[in-house]
Amino acid sequence: MSEQGEDERLNRVMARFEELRFDLEFANERYRLALLALEGAQIEASRKVKSLVVVDRPNLPDEALYPDRPYILATVAAFLLMGFAIFSVILAAIREHME
Repeated sequence: MSEQGEDERLNRVMARFEELRFDLEFANERYRLALLALEGAQIEASRKVKSLVVVDRPNLPDEALYPDRPYILATVAAFLLMGFAIFSVILAAIREHME
């Protein structure tokens, strides 16, 4: 009986060893494929960098088109003047009705 128990324990150890060996082979294959993918990506990136060409250097505009400050100031002044006129008319109407 002792020999049979020892054989069973040995079978379990061998089965576990085979399982671990299979896992190791699988992990090695995945690692190899990942290295190949990395190398391909590096080659592609270096190829794209070599094809990058500067067409024209960036530059600043000669003058700012927007915001057009004089137009904005004139518009704000016109609205304020209209608001003041409307307020004055309303105030004059209130004073007239008070008399």
